[in-house]
Amino acid sequence: MSAARRHPAEGTASIVVVNWNGREWIEACLMSALAQEHDAAFDVVLVDNGSSDGSVAFVRERFPEVRILENSQNNYAGANNLGAASSGSEFIVCLNTDTRLPTSWLQELLAPLREDPSIGGVTPLVLFEDGRVNSTGIETLPGFHWRDRDFGRASAEGLEAGEVEGISGCSAAWRRSCWEQVGGLDEDFHMYYEDVDMSLRARRDGWRLWFTPSSIVHHAYNASIRKLQKIGSRGAGDALKDRLGERNRLFVIARHYPRLLIEALATSRFLLHEKESEVRSGIELLFAKWEEDEATELARRELVSLALRLRTVVLEREAWARGSEVELKVRDQSVRSMRRHLDQAAAAQEAERRSWRARVQRLEDQLRDGLGIRSRAESEALDLRGRMVEQASAYETQGRRDREALRNACSAYEREIAHREGVIAELKRLLAERDAELERQRARSS
Repeated sequence: MSAARRHPAEGTASIVVVNWNGREWIEACLMSALAQEHDAAFDVVLVDNGSSDGSVAFVRERFPEVRILENSQNNYAGANNLGAASSGSEFIVCLNTDTRLPTSWLQELLAPLREDPSIGGVTPLVLFEDGRVNSTGIETLPGFHWRDRDFGRASAEGLEAGEVEGISGCSAAWRRSCWEQVGGLDEDFHMYYEDVDMSLRARRDGWRLWFTPSSIVHHAYNASIRKLQKIGSRGAGDALKDRLGERNRLFVIARHYPRLLIEALATSRFLLHEKESEVRSGIELLFAKWEEDEATELARRELVSLALRLRTVVLEREAWARGSEVELKVRDQSVRSMRRHLDQAAAAQEAERRSWRARVQRLEDQLRDGLGIRSRAESEALDLRGRMVEQASAYETQGRRDREALRNACSAYEREIAHREGVIAELKRLLAERDAELERQRARSS
């Protein structure tokens, strides 16, 4: 089936692919999207969010049948809205760039929408590249968190089609009338939880959401975050995911479960650990969503309580920061003190080892002088052995105390204690060897 644009008609679809520096995946994604076997017209729209990797020029040359739209800002939700608004197809299909599709994906994905007018959106079976399940939709967890259903399941065997709480934005088909009724994706979310929010709004307006395992998507998963980690500093992608995820979770609670917002704010790591500028902008958007629909009166009634909770959160955050700084200084001083102690102990042990080697050498020289010296040598050797055993016992006792102290201060000092015990063991071994040598010499002398 050609991917050229046609006039809106029954069964027509627009596949909206949002791209941001996706040159690594875009060719395989678009090739499999254009190769779909669908009994109605469909087109593919690439919405670019300001890529700098040459992916737009590549698509323009390699796939002239793909329509390209350039978004003015890097906003995933906004790019999907732009792609949807540019087309009049009956169905809007959102697709990530890091996906590969069997030729039956689109036909099977749209089948429930074409068969049942009460269904507003459909999610396919999303698989990791190794065959494990990535998503079969979205489900609610305790404490008002959301995640992909069946995430990490070993195989898709036994999965059945059915209604779900939400549909994943990785690959999702929406009926245009549903999309327009709920207003599309909320661009304040940018990415993460935008699919949860839209699913809840669709269900609130009476639409059913559906999972169909016969439509399959192979997903590289978190490709955008991996791109951030390559482009920026190490861990930047994970930090962005955590920040947006927690912030957007609060957005969902504010809009759909407003009575739980104050409790969620009081325990949110977003308020406790995020930068102040991000917290301020996030709170402004949060209030805007909290006062949507019929929550305005609740917002007015609870505003004072919310302000007091926020003040408590801020004070706790400042106290946490001060306490962390003091704790770090104390720990640093303790580490330096422990390092000095270990250096001194190591020097003392080395001096003792040299002293023991010298004593043993003298004993050997005396033994060579004859039988008369042997008795004194044996006496001195026994005395030395006793002192060494006592010293070894003392070192073992000291080692246990040091290990306990070092374990509380810094686990790194475990290796030093193990080294000390190794030294003591080596000394015991040397003493045993010396005792054996003395015995052999006594035997030879007698």
